[in-house]
Amino acid sequence: QMLDKVITELDWSSFPLKIQIETEDLYPEITISQILDRGIIGEIATASTYFDLAAANRSHNISLAAKKLDNILLAPEEIFSFNQIVGKAGLEDGFKEAPVIVNDRVVMGPGGGICQVSTTIYNTALWAGLGIEERHNHGLPVGYVAPGYDATVAYNYKDLKFRNDTPFYILIHLQVFSNELKVTFFGD
Repeated sequence: QMLDKVITELDWSSFPLKIQIETEDLYPEITISQILDRGIIGEIATASTYFDLAAANRSHNISLAAKKLDNILLAPEEIFSFNQIVGKAGLEDGFKEAPVIVNDRVVMGPGGGICQVSTTIYNTALWAGLGIEERHNHGLPVGYVAPGYDATVAYNYKDLKFRNDTPFYILIHLQVFSNELKVTFFGD
């Protein structure tokens, strides 16, 4: 819509071009002062996994799930639940069909790829030494982590849950750089 407006307002006969656009101020969900007020002073753990950009729907699902999970603040003794934050990852939620493992078989289903996000978060929680409350492995090996380090999710059936058993807040930050998914936990 904005691109169409820019194209229609282009007048190539006069330079410099003048284009009137509307702007909207966007403010951060979490500010630096809020982070510091909660005692978060540095990185405590990080993990990365890599994915194939050619698998466009899977890449989309990874990015969408990462966006939903980015900048979660976890209070002391609070339990993180992947499914509670991401939801059922259906087509109506903006996710796309991609390969998923169901009953030890690979089939097409909405949200394919989100298990790579749960797995990367799980590995970060392990590095941070947090108490894992619930975790399930896939029925088949996955290619992005070593066996035993995966964490599959299925809404209302299998979840990734861990407890912030530290005395300080943890900020969970997710980033997607090209074909890398990076999860970082910040705390004290």
